[in-house]
Amino acid sequence: MVEVSHASTADHIAAHDNWLRRMPLERVRDGDELWVRREEIFPHLRFLPRTEAYIRSFKAGEVRFTAAGRTLMDLEVATSRWNTTQSPMPTWLTLTSAEAEQRSKKFNFDDLDGVERCFDWHARYTPGAGRIHFWCDRANGLLMIGHVGEKVPD
Repeated sequence: MVEVSHASTADHIAAHDNWLRRMPLERVRDGDELWVRREEIFPHLRFLPRTEAYIRSFKAGEVRFTAAGRTLMDLEVATSRWNTTQSPMPTWLTLTSAEAEQRSKKFNFDDLDGVERCFDWHARYTPGAGRIHFWCDRANGLLMIGHVGEKVPD
């Protein structure tokens, strides 16, 4: 017997919401394609140019590519559901926290508007010590992604 997800009614769509939202990522071959299609796949995430080289370095079938992609999608889904008038941050779907105060200064980056901001909030992915650092743009209901890669050493 084979189980097939289907959506013939509004209730079916609601039941398969997470699966449907993650579908576009399943068809991405590698980091180059992920970078090119990032706005389509992650409409609620904006990536600083400093993230491009690491994202493009992902190879097809690589575990870190799959893990980072799933974590980015968890951030996308959480941000898409974010009611910015009721909460200062989305309800996270993955382990997410702020850096310790003594480490937070390592994550001051210029955002896409040239304003320096602290990207000390991060989500983790494994294997290894993968991190996705971001800043919550509450005014626009977006996450600005400032770092994708290994944990920045002390």
